[in-house]
Amino acid sequence: MSTSDITNRSSLSESPFDSESGELEQLLSELVKINSINPWISPDLCLNVHTDTVDCDGWRDTAFVPRKVGQRLLGLGVADNKAQCAALMMLVKRLAADPSPGPVTAIFAIDEEGPSKGSRHLVESFTADGCIALEPTGIGRVVIAHQGFGSLDLVVTAAAAHGASDDAPDAGVQLASLITGLARIDREILATSPHPLAGKAFFHTSFIKGGTDWGTYPAELTLGFEMGTNPGETLQDRLDEIQGMIDEVRETEHPGLRAEVVVQLENEPFTAVGHERLLAAYSVATEEVVGRQVDAVGLNTWTDAAITQSAGIPTILCGATGGGAHGIDEWAELPSVIQLVAVLDNTARRFGAGAE
Repeated sequence: MSTSDITNRSSLSESPFDSESGELEQLLSELVKINSINPWISPDLCLNVHTDTVDCDGWRDTAFVPRKVGQRLLGLGVADNKAQCAALMMLVKRLAADPSPGPVTAIFAIDEEGPSKGSRHLVESFTADGCIALEPTGIGRVVIAHQGFGSLDLVVTAAAAHGASDDAPDAGVQLASLITGLARIDREILATSPHPLAGKAFFHTSFIKGGTDWGTYPAELTLGFEMGTNPGETLQDRLDEIQGMIDEVRETEHPGLRAEVVVQLENEPFTAVGHERLLAAYSVATEEVVGRQVDAVGLNTWTDAAITQSAGIPTILCGATGGGAHGIDEWAELPSVIQLVAVLDNTARRFGAGAE
């Protein structure tokens, strides 16, 4: 068989490429239609919303049953933070149909009501030109500063003893003196030095655990509590104040006091930095949609905004209107969620186009 015979026969038979050429052309054409320009040439905006909620002890029977009352929807996490989740989902749908000039990344994070593992993991490998953290701040308000806090344990140790031993050190009485001291810090230090935006650094007790039975002095008692830190402060400031109080109680009331503070969680305060262009775009968008200028405010609580800002991503915080967060009959105002979608859409387009 000659070489020419082989060539002629090959040209007459159908190759795999011939059978797939139409499918290939269609696929390649669809790929060409997709705007996949490298995002470094235009501003990259991310929107970060947390998906987790707190527990619902006290209203478990109705927490997962959405109820509409007027223009409000009630249910666990509806304000904090599922209204913002819904708004971001609707925004993604809008942008899929009509993309903005610049890239937009939607982030649905976990664990904000705990150690914020989601956002902390995110910033290890992700960055952006700006970030909008979404929380129920109220439509028309933008948060540019908020508090940090420490979740702390105050542990008092003593010797277990029979309940009839009148001379035994009583860890409960000692802890009571320390709780009074914490309240004094709250009253005399935190209340007298509020932040101009974030307000008074917060304090609250959370739980007491320890002891074995009614007839025995406890060998150890633990008070769980939280204390806030305002922008410009660190948790070490609070720890120094608490240690000074412990030393004073030991000197004046309980000479044998053994107490220590254990840090279970530390979250830094948030102050927006380098956010001016993003804030300007959001402000104009809000005025166009809502019909009024935004109020730049602070909060006496904590959010994942602190994490993205600390990672060098200029961040602002905003969201729909809601109330009752972490409580019974939490609610979100439905019209404000619709407004939030429009504001975010407008903001993404202005920011992506480089407008202010």
